[in-house]
Amino acid sequence: MISLAAIPYLQTYVIEQGTKVLGFVSMVDNYLAALFIDVTQHNKGYGKQLLEFVKGQNEAIQLKVYQRNTNAIDFYLRMFAVKVGIDNVHPNGFSGCNRTPNPSQSK
Repeated sequence: MISLAAIPYLQTYVIEQGTKVLGFVSMVDNYLAALFIDVTQHNKGYGKQLLEFVKGQNEAIQLKVYQRNTNAIDFYLRMFAVKVGIDNVHPNGFSGCNRTPNPSQSK
């Protein structure tokens, strides 16, 4: 197991219930590096809760998702993202997504 302390530029936020980790999200600046929810906890709102938290911390968010992971792509698009393209460097391809500030919410 890698200690998160070994990755100082990574900001990780965890949802716990008692001593059990239900899921976590990790950010590197405005890049969503990881979002994982325990498979037994899917569809309970934990992913949404974590994304809402990081949306409040970041004006813009970028991420990449495996093109075959249509559930994740649909989730991110529902949450905040605009699909911007496909990176074919990886054999499975990636769908890139961005969240940008809503112009009506500008200061």
